[in-house]
Amino acid sequence: MTCSLTSGPSTTTTARSSTATGISSTTSSPTGSSSFAIAPVRPSLKDRYPTIPVERYALWTRPDGSPFDPWVRVHTLLGARIGPVIPSSLHITGTVQEWESWTQMRFPETGDYVFPAGLATVHIDRERDLGEYWEPNIWIIHTPSPVT
Repeated sequence: MTCSLTSGPSTTTTARSSTATGISSTTSSPTGSSSFAIAPVRPSLKDRYPTIPVERYALWTRPDGSPFDPWVRVHTLLGARIGPVIPSSLHITGTVQEWESWTQMRFPETGDYVFPAGLATVHIDRERDLGEYWEPNIWIIHTPSPVT
C-alpha cells in the first residue's frame, strides 16, 4: 500500500506502510511562544456519509449551532476553529486483491464503491488492477488562550 499525505495539490509526505497517522504542527513567535497549532482531523461520523463531499459535511451543524461531527465538535468546544477542508488529503492505492483483502468485500467490476470505515468511496479499476482512495480531512486550528 502506498500512502501520501497532501495539503492540496502537492504532496508533502509520502510513506509506504500499513497504517497512516495524522500530524500536527506548531509555529512559534520570535519570543518562543506558540502562536497556534494545526491538526488534520478525521471526522468520526463521516464514514456514515461517504458519498457526501467533505466540504458540505464540514458545514453541517446541530440545532444548537455546534458542529455535527463529534470529533470536530470536541475541538471547537476547546476553542479551536475549523480551518481548511482537504478533500484529497491521504492517498491510498493497492491492487484489487489488496482492497478486497482490506475491506473483506468483492469488487466484481470497475466503479466507485462504499466500503466499511471509508470517508469517501474507493475507485476500483479492474483493467489496471488498481484500487484508489483519497481520504478527506478537516484541519482544525487551535490558538492559545490569553493569559489573564
